[in-house]
Amino acid sequence: MCGIAMLIFGIIAFVKGEFKLTRNRVVRRGPAYAIGAMLILPLPLSFGVGLVYGAMLTARHEQLDVKQLSEKLAPIELGIDVFCLLVALTIAAVTAKPVRKRRPIEDDYEDQYQEDEPRKRRRDEDDYDRR
Repeated sequence: MCGIAMLIFGIIAFVKGEFKLTRNRVVRRGPAYAIGAMLILPLPLSFGVGLVYGAMLTARHEQLDVKQLSEKLAPIELGIDVFCLLVALTIAAVTAKPVRKRRPIEDDYEDQYQEDEPRKRRRDEDDYDRR
């Protein structure tokens, strides 16, 4: 299950070029692509390890027992997942930067409305004497 989540987050990071570490910290561009690759990597790496192990058993003319195979390969797959996750999180922790707050978009119509209003004349001390 963890491998599937890593695969999904890796694809998203690789496509968008952005990886959100926390709500306030984000990784962009090159490091985000590296994080995406590290999160995608466990699937083909586990497949390759299983393929090589199966080929070794076949070369020795041994029977492939599914239960024995899963018992031996499960810890290896878990190690690959944990290693790739730790490398990805280390890259993210080192290269993450604070999120820049976006400035609110000013409404053009409000600016025009304010410009169309006549400006009030400043009252001087002489204006009080005229009354």
